[in-house]
Amino acid sequence: SGGGGGFTVSYAGNGHTHGAVPGPSVPDQHGAFLVADPGDFRGPDIRDGIKRRFVRWNDAADGSGNQYEAGTWHTPLTNHDLTLYAQWWEDGDSVLRQTGVAGGLVFYDKGAYSDGWRYLELSPLSTEWSSIVFGGHAVEIAGTSEEIGTGLANTQIIVAALVGVGETGKAAQLCNDLVYNGYSDWFLPTVLELQAIAPPLGTGPASLSRLTRTSYWASHTHGVPPLTFASVFSFNQAAYGHLHSGRETNTARVRAVRRF
Repeated sequence: SGGGGGFTVSYAGNGHTHGAVPGPSVPDQHGAFLVADPGDFRGPDIRDGIKRRFVRWNDAADGSGNQYEAGTWHTPLTNHDLTLYAQWWEDGDSVLRQTGVAGGLVFYDKGAYSDGWRYLELSPLSTEWSSIVFGGHAVEIAGTSEEIGTGLANTQIIVAALVGVGETGKAAQLCNDLVYNGYSDWFLPTVLELQAIAPPLGTGPASLSRLTRTSYWASHTHGVPPLTFASVFSFNQAAYGHLHSGRETNTARVRAVRRF
């Protein structure tokens, strides 16, 4: 024990299967302490490499005690050492809203494996880009699709076209180059893949997705030839957003997804 509050705050994984348990902390001179961020913390397995998602800490292992939200300040009603136990989201066997293999959030389950994948997961907020151009030279890119499951192929088509004209740092290229938690198979989602995110994960700062209520590039080009317009999906509607077009030289936000 020690510090101004005369006690130490410790953390317990409570069945965690991935990531390091935060180290103990000593409260400040007023007895207050900042509740630890779990970091790359994942819970018990559900299936297919998908794990329970961390939701909060609790001073009782079974969740019946006082709740402690990560990143908030607390002054506990005790001068004794305190242990906080990780709590994991329980939603039956549903994989939606849970932690994917790469540490993102699962937002789509097509029900069975085919073509080498079944699920889609969204990369974390820390990987999002803002004010990104789709393609600065208005290069014509044909052969992309709006459909779920085609984002990876779309991204490969777009990247090849952009590299061919000397482009760098554009929307599809950023997703294609992303490495997160050791996974490098991220891609720019299609229109329908973007649309599928909002129902399970929500939008806005309080949502799981943390997608802002604004426009994101999708991996689909269109228009009367030359095909120099790209699809943009906006999450700023009361329902699940709407689709519109933007010139490839416009800017929008970008978030990557992957399939497994």
